[in-house]
This record gives sequence, C-alpha cells and structure tokens, in this order.
Amino acid sequence: MGRPKRAPTATIDYTNVNNAKDLFDLIGKYIQQKVHGEALEHSKSKLHGLLSQVEFSKNEKTYVIKACDINKDYETNVTSGHSNPCEDRSKDRFSDTEGAQCDYRKIRGSHKTSNDGACAPLRRLHLCDQNLEQIEPHQIKNTHNLYVDVLLAAKHEGQMLVNKLQEYDKDNYESRICTALARSFADIGDIIRGKDLYRGNKKKNQTETERDKLEGKLQSFFKNIHDNLHDSIKSNYNNDTTNYFQLREDWWDANRLDVWKAITCDAPEDAKYFRDACSEGTTSTHKQCRCATNYVPTYFDYVPQYLRWFEEWAEDFCRIKRRKLQNLEKECRGQFDDKPRYCSRNGYDCEKTVRARGELCMGNRCIDCLYACPRYEKWLANQKQEFLKQKEKYAKEISNSVRKKRSTNNNIYKGYDTQFYDELQNEYGRVNKFLILLNNETECKGITNKEGKIDFKEDHDKDNNTVKEKGTFYRSDYCEPCPLCGVQCSGTTCTPHPEDGNCPSIYKIYKPDPNDPSTDITILSSGDGNDDIKKKLDDFCKKSNNNSLYEKWKCYYKDAQKEACILQTSSDTDVKKQKSYNDFFYYWVAHMLKDSIYWETQKLEKCLKNKSKKCGNQQCKDDCECFQRWVGQKKTEWTNIKEHFGKQTDIPPGFPPDALLEQVLELEFSNQNTVEDKKNNVSAREIDLINKMLKEDKTTAADGTDSQKKNTIDKLLQHELTDAQKCKKTQEECENQKKQKEQPKDMSRALDPPADRRPASPTVEE
Repeated sequence: MGRPKRAPTATIDYTNVNNAKDLFDLIGKYIQQKVHGEALEHSKSKLHGLLSQVEFSKNEKTYVIKACDINKDYETNVTSGHSNPCEDRSKDRFSDTEGAQCDYRKIRGSHKTSNDGACAPLRRLHLCDQNLEQIEPHQIKNTHNLYVDVLLAAKHEGQMLVNKLQEYDKDNYESRICTALARSFADIGDIIRGKDLYRGNKKKNQTETERDKLEGKLQSFFKNIHDNLHDSIKSNYNNDTTNYFQLREDWWDANRLDVWKAITCDAPEDAKYFRDACSEGTTSTHKQCRCATNYVPTYFDYVPQYLRWFEEWAEDFCRIKRRKLQNLEKECRGQFDDKPRYCSRNGYDCEKTVRARGELCMGNRCIDCLYACPRYEKWLANQKQEFLKQKEKYAKEISNSVRKKRSTNNNIYKGYDTQFYDELQNEYGRVNKFLILLNNETECKGITNKEGKIDFKEDHDKDNNTVKEKGTFYRSDYCEPCPLCGVQCSGTTCTPHPEDGNCPSIYKIYKPDPNDPSTDITILSSGDGNDDIKKKLDDFCKKSNNNSLYEKWKCYYKDAQKEACILQTSSDTDVKKQKSYNDFFYYWVAHMLKDSIYWETQKLEKCLKNKSKKCGNQQCKDDCECFQRWVGQKKTEWTNIKEHFGKQTDIPPGFPPDALLEQVLELEFSNQNTVEDKKNNVSAREIDLINKMLKEDKTTAADGTDSQKKNTIDKLLQHELTDAQKCKKTQEECENQKKQKEQPKDMSRALDPPADRRPASPTVEE
C-alpha cells in the first residue's frame, strides 16, 4: 500500500510541469528558499567564503578576487604537488559506448540482494575533485580555506565538461552544456554535504575507496570549521559533531552562487539554461548559463541525487538509442550499390528471401545487419536492467509504506533530500506518474513505432525486446526477420509482399533427382544474438554428441543454374530450407566468425592469463577443453565446405579454387572502412578483431615458415587451435603452481617432529 499523502507545506503549482527537469527545478526552488531562510538564521552569514580572507601555509595569501582567475598551482591548500582537480580522472565524460555505473558495491545504499538502486552517470564517475582528496585535515582551519579549493574543483570540472561535450556533440553542445554544468554543480554540492551516493573504486591493497576517504576528510574539515566558529553561531551546530550535516548544508547555501560562477567560467557566451530561470522565471540566462542578477538559475542541487541521475539516465538512453538506430538503419537498410536494400537481423537479403517457402538468401552486404543487431539487442537488455533497478528504487523511496515517518523535532537535521521527497510524494507518489515525465524529455520524443517508441511506464517483461507494442526496449523493425513473403524494392523504398498465402517465388526451387551428386555437410547450429550463441555453445560443451545440436545439409551442383544447399528435415511435411551454395557459404562463415568472437571475448580472454583470478578455475578448464572440440568441429565443417566449393565447374580455367575462395573472403569480410565507419560500424569492430587474430599468422607466412598454402579461414582456425592449446597449457601451469605452493605445507605435516620440539603452529593460509 502506498504511503498516505501528508498535507503540503506549501502550495506548489504543477500545471506548467512538462518533464522531469521542470519538476526538479519547481520543487527544488521551494526547498532552496526554505533551506536558505533557515541557514541564515543558523549562520548569520558567517559561513560565506572570501578569497581575500584565504590564508595558506606559511601565511601566504592570494590576490585573486574572482573565481575564474584562480590557478591550480597557486590558489590551493594542496602541498603534495597534485593540485590539478582533474588529475587521474578519465577524459571520457560523454560516450555512446560507456554507460552508467550501477554496481551495488560502488553505489551507497545499494545492496547485493536488492533489486533496486541508483546508477551513477558516466559524467559523474570522473568528476574533477582530486584536489580535495589531496588536502590534509589540518590545512582547513576555516570556511575560507575550504572555499578556495571547492571553487578550484568547480572551475576545472566546468572546463572539462565544456571541452568534452563540444567534442562529443558539437551540433547540440550549446543547448546542452548548461544542463550538464548544473548536474555536476549539484554533484559537487552533494559531495560537500555528505549526500554523494557514488563510492568509486578501491585502489589495490586499500580498504576504502578514494570517495570514502574524501568523506572522512570532509568531516574533519568541518570539525575544524566548527571548532573555529564565532560563539554567536557555534551552538546552532552542536547537535551533530560527527557528520556535521547541518553545518555542511548551511555552508553550501552560503557559497553555492560562487561555486556556480566558477563552474560556468568557460561556458560559451550564448549558452542558455533549458528554461527561463531568471527574474522569477520570466527571462532566460543572460550569458554563460548565468542570470544577469546574482542568482543561480538551477535548483538541481536541492533534488535528491538518485532522482537527478535517473532523469539523466533516461535522457542519455534516448539520445544514444537515437544514434544507434541511425546506425542500424545504415547497416540494415540504406543503399548498397546505389540501390535500396532490406536486410534481416539474420543477415538475409529480404528482397530475395521468402521464409514461407524456405528460400533464404544472403548478399547485398546484409552481413552488416547480422553483426549490428545482436550488439544493439545486448545493449537494450543491459539498459532495461538498469532502468528496472532505478524504477524499483523510486517505488521504495516514495510510494512504499516502508518509508519512515519523518520526525517533527526541529532539533533533528532534515536534509534537503528528505524535504524534497516529502513534497514530491504529494503529487508524484506513484512511480508511473513520474515516468510519464521522463517520456516527455526532449530526447525521448519523436522516436517512431518502428524504431521503438519510448514509454517508460509500460510493463517491461522478458519479451519487451521482441514486442513492437512495448517499444522502449524493442529491438526495432530493423532487427526483425524478413517478412514471410519477402519484399519488393523499387526507387528508394522496399515494401513487404502481402502475406496472403500466395507468396511469390524469388527464384526457381531446386528439386534434386535421387542420383544427383551431393556433398553432405553437417554443421553445428549457431545463434544470432549473444544469448542465443551462449546457449548453443553451452549446450555443445555439455552434450556435444547430441544430434539436436546439429544441422544436416546436402549441397548439390549440376551447373550454375541448378545448385542449392537443402536442410534435411525429419518430416516430409516440413518446409525444407533452401539456400544457394553461395548463401550457405556466407551463412557459415558469418556465424563461425560470430561464435569465434564470442569465445575470444566472453569465455577465453581471462582464462588465457596466468595471473587472472580464473587461473586454475574449473570453469576455465572446461571452457578450454570445449573450445578445442569446437575448433575441431569447425575444421571438419570447413573441409566439407571447401570440398563442395571445388566441385563448381564455372571457375575460370587456370584459376585455382583456393585462390578464388581467398578472393571471395577478402571481398566480403575485409575491413575497408573509413575512420568514421570504424567508429560507428559494428561489423567493422568485429572484423578488426578477426584481422588482429590473423596478423600473427600472416607474419609467419611472410617469413616463409608457413609451408602449407592456407586461406583466411584455414589460418583463423589454426589460430584458434593454437589459442585452445595455449589455454589448456595455461590451466595446467596454474595447477602445477598450486601444487607446488601446497607441497611444502603437506610435506611438513607428513614429517614426524623431533621429540624435543612441540608441534609446529599451523601455517598461515596462502
């Protein structure tokens, strides 16, 4: 049952709220005004920092009077030589490939056994506040000393965001930068006030993360500030002499305007905040994301961090989804040889494929779609899990009756986040109402039904990925199989044929005579997406002799017009899938490469490293042995495929089949992409990995040490076999190392101790 609504403490007009950001600033403004009044009563304006009052070690002072003029080498308390706020911080702040951090171990308040939690955005993970981590507690004696280093961190964080957003999204940079700055501004506020949820990583041999250490230092900083407060206000902060939450809240209130000025130092002149935020909401920001008067235009710093991150996650999801859809359209539709094409997620050319008749055809460079769709679907699946995690947290934070009733004792600190939730639940106590606001984010509008229309409030079950009506995490029409009756392409468009039971035949079905010569080719069934590939390979590892894991094909060749590969079925009533040998060949190669990449990246990478935690792991032993069996199976399949290739009689005279085969492979699978293609083209990144694996073999051949003439696939399979042997050898070496470590301990136990000695104490476990 939801939490009963409490009477509003103020009248807030929600009629002009169109999206989550509007809501945040509306409630945030009310909370800020309330907190500001209370802070003035507590602090009597004695917490405001002044650069003119800063005094560093050895009584040094600064003559800088503006936040934008402070220098990391001079205006800082840091004496360790590491005063650059962005030192050791990754420069990737915006990305289509790197995402949010949702690991429960790195987010305060998240638990391993819980399904809910916050997700820190990429922008937050590398926030520039390293200088604060370098300050020693004794160096902060008063509000002014802390003030200068907070300004320094804000200034450099702003610089970094300005530069990196311009690189990442130059076309929309000016319309986005103020919001990005407001988000980091609020995160800095949370760090100062002890509300930051991001814990970060632990360094080697450390028991605390750098973020946890910083929180400990901040408590010490504010203890020193508290100890040196004027007697007229000191007693106002005596209720909390451990975390100093109230003092920290009031310190932020006193200095937030100057922190905003610092973080916007490098903002472009024409950059505007997303709404009219100045002059009581009647005018836009004047320049550099600032109001003409001394007011901070954003109130994000009075919105709970989890909610801000959730909204930022939704915006990033929609933006990246748009970009990925543009790439999918290029890979699965678009033009090829100046003609329109329509490809399926399986890599089939839908203009020549009629599934209802079992006619399957590859070509038109549809292999691009075969590689692009699984990656997109995997990304969507990960995004759905992150969404559900955050959605569940909203329900618990706001709607659930488990939320404890707030104390009415005025002496107990009530943080801005608590006050925000108390207001939010009056109007947006149910999660679906909030999710509607996320749907209205600018980036989430305009995505079509065929692409997967955004509706965060829909029921997100396990079938979302394939259900068009549940569009948010739908894989899009681009990643669907071919229409049952195929498509007809003309001009610039392709249109599906009607599914009226009378599908056109794209080419003449080959009906072999009983005595027609054929080649039997049995291949291991392969999946298309990562989950399919994983399941089929896992099944192969567990029961490699099971007939259900294999597909039996017969390939025929009489002449160029009378040839086909036909899938053998157990029933005469089944529609037998039929491919030309050309399509069968491409199908096998494409899926062999996909499986190979899965082995390389998902199973063997860590097992090949002697120092990995996987070293000597039973799972690694099993994977290494299974991989060797898989390579053997692929070698057998490839031998039969090559055999049938050589039976073709239309190969030009004097042109050996092996030479033609090599040319075909290079034409279809070589990577001739531009720099931009390599960045965006999924198959290009896959083939880069294949080329990397083959490089060593090509070098060997160039040295003359490879006496046997091999084509690309032969070399790849040989490379895979070498990896399989190396994998097994690594695990054997690990096992031997473990035995050697255990041997002295075992021997000492086996020896009888001398009569005049006590039994040796147990050795410390290694």
